[in-house]
Amino acid sequence: MNEPTEWQVKELWEWCGLNSKHEFVPIGFDGMKECKKCGEMYPNPVRSHCPYPGIDLNNLFKYAVPLLDRGEVQVYPGKVSYAIAQKGDKYCVHSHKDPALALFWAAREVLHE
Repeated sequence: MNEPTEWQVKELWEWCGLNSKHEFVPIGFDGMKECKKCGEMYPNPVRSHCPYPGIDLNNLFKYAVPLLDRGEVQVYPGKVSYAIAQKGDKYCVHSHKDPALALFWAAREVLHE
C-alpha cells in the first residue's frame, strides 16, 4: 500500500482514543488560554482543531500498539520491513519499505471494527 490518506490517519488515531478537539487552559490573567495538546492560543487559534500525531514508530508504539494483543516490527535496513499486529482472532502481517507504514497498515487492519 502507499501513503495513507489524511482520513485514514484520522481514523486510526480516533480508534486509538485520540481526538482533535482543542483543550484550552488559562495561561495568564489577561484571558489568554493555550491548548495543552498543540500550543494554539485562544481567543484566536490559527487552526480549528489540533493536528493528529504523525505516523512514526514512536507514536504508533505509544498509541496503537498498547491496544493490540501483539504488535511488532521486523526491520531490514535497505529492504522491506514487516509488521505483525494481532487483536483477538484478527491477525495481519504487512510489509513496506517504511517500517512505520508497515505497522500503520497492519494495526489499522486489526483495529478496524
